[in-house]
Amino acid sequence: MEERFQRLFAGYVLAINRQENRTGSLFQKRFRRIAIQKESQLTSLIHYVHQNPVHHGFATTHVEWAYSSYPHL
Repeated sequence: MEERFQRLFAGYVLAINRQENRTGSLFQKRFRRIAIQKESQLTSLIHYVHQNPVHHGFATTHVEWAYSSYPHL
């Protein structure tokens, strides 16, 4: 499974680099995936995702963020 994700992301990077006529990494730092073991972890991650625009000053509330999936939950 891990290898599939590596191929997916590598292909994505190659395609974007070709499209934008650039080279190198698209991401500033590596991101990681974690296995969610408990419902409390999932709840925490959902809160984190929806509060991110507020935390970074893009919106004053999670409801006002236009790109949020919150209204569809």
